[in-house]
Amino acid sequence: MMAGICLLFIVAAAPFVVRAQISWNKDGNSYTTVENGAIVEVTLPAMTKSVVVGAGQLAPLGVSAHAAGGRRGGGDLEYSFSSDRSRVLLLAKPVREYHNTYHSAWVFDRKASLLLPIAQEHILNAKISPDGSRVAYVFRNNIYSVEIGSSVGSPVALTSDGSDKRLNGWFDYASSEELYCVDGFRWSPDSKSIAYWQNDLSRVGIFYMINNTDSIYPKIIAIPFSKVGEPIAQARIGVVSLATRATKWMNIEGDPSSHYLARMEWTPDGTRIITQQFNRAQNNSKLVLSNPGTGESKVIYNESDDAWIDLKAFWSHAGVMTGTGSRAERPFCG
Repeated sequence: MMAGICLLFIVAAAPFVVRAQISWNKDGNSYTTVENGAIVEVTLPAMTKSVVVGAGQLAPLGVSAHAAGGRRGGGDLEYSFSSDRSRVLLLAKPVREYHNTYHSAWVFDRKASLLLPIAQEHILNAKISPDGSRVAYVFRNNIYSVEIGSSVGSPVALTSDGSDKRLNGWFDYASSEELYCVDGFRWSPDSKSIAYWQNDLSRVGIFYMINNTDSIYPKIIAIPFSKVGEPIAQARIGVVSLATRATKWMNIEGDPSSHYLARMEWTPDGTRIITQQFNRAQNNSKLVLSNPGTGESKVIYNESDDAWIDLKAFWSHAGVMTGTGSRAERPFCG
């Protein structure tokens, strides 16, 4: 009993540690992280530090030095770079709801030393394009993009059919919980189009929960949720052109009511999309290669097991099984 009490006191006295985001650079010899409210670059092996975005430049975001930390709940500031690292997407003021995190967003132009507001309403899955010219995000079940110059252009809707029953660029609760899917769209390597999931929840049943924590009166929370043997969200993959705003749907064989599209990425050269399809029993997995321009698709790998096939929580950021050896891991379908 005394040992248990001592351990309790030791844990209670331990300092709170903020888990800072660490992002490795392509050279493999340096990384960026957040320290004292600034984004800094650390070069190995000497651990030399240089400021990428200063604390003063980040001050308008309203993020305290102690709160700036890592992804998925580690802190109140997340960031990502354009390919040439000239622009930095900054996500702050997180609001978490189940598996999703909504943010306000800014872009910092390092050459112009200019902070540009992208969206002060809470948006989902915001990502800067590889060439740094645009930011795309999900808002109210649709995908939007904004152009970045010396100022920020007006939001352009790339999809318009989103609703509570049709989700563009994000996922229902069951897909997030069971398939680790949260981030539902991908920029093409040339920044000219976006591949995305569309999830149709029209046949999914509603699960009701009671919220007894927010007020003295309980609230009923309705969540679309697929029970065992009941209809699932029906997913399909589309590619929308930023120039025309038209979507081409990938012709992937298999009934959407009995299959999952669990993973999807562009190949590194941007000429194809690779998708992993599972049957509902998850004992058959197919890798499907699709032409983003025509939608034509073909199975390039087919695996079955008498029991089940493990779904990897991580896929390559730059494409998988392409023979390039690229293995930068990307969590949560994103």
